[in-house]
Amino acid sequence: MRVLVVRHGDAGDAEEFTRSGRPDHLRPLTARGRKRMWLAARGLTRLVGSVDLLASSPYLRALQTAEILSSAYGNIAIQQIPQLEAGAPLGPLAVWLGEQPADASIAVVGHAPDLACLVTYLTCNRQAPILKIKKGGACLVSFSGGMQPGAGVMRWLMDAEQLGRMAG
Repeated sequence: MRVLVVRHGDAGDAEEFTRSGRPDHLRPLTARGRKRMWLAARGLTRLVGSVDLLASSPYLRALQTAEILSSAYGNIAIQQIPQLEAGAPLGPLAVWLGEQPADASIAVVGHAPDLACLVTYLTCNRQAPILKIKKGGACLVSFSGGMQPGAGVMRWLMDAEQLGRMAG
């Protein structure tokens, strides 16, 4: 199994958006965030040639990021799962990943610090994050078989700028 962990692109300042009176789950990517995410997605396709399953938080900024990834990967379907919502507990997401085929290549799009906690859990079987994934950044974790906590190997971690440079 390979798990491509992608943090949503730049969605601007959360506090500023909150002052607009709209709920945070509706905060969209900025124009700059979309552009950087498109370049990052092109870089991701060079690093991870195919994705079998694309799952996303239902929050707008994550869905917009997933749509960009979907397009880059040939319009793969996006599965919205509540386990990727901001602040969701790690356990249900780990269970969901464990239910996926052992030979699958899975991309998940979500939020900080939740995704850093996920990578730490997959690679170290600990929940407190030991890394940071920047906006639009991604990390690849691989397993020799199905997902087992602590058995994952982090292959790489890049920010959006680095991924964009990979696009060529």
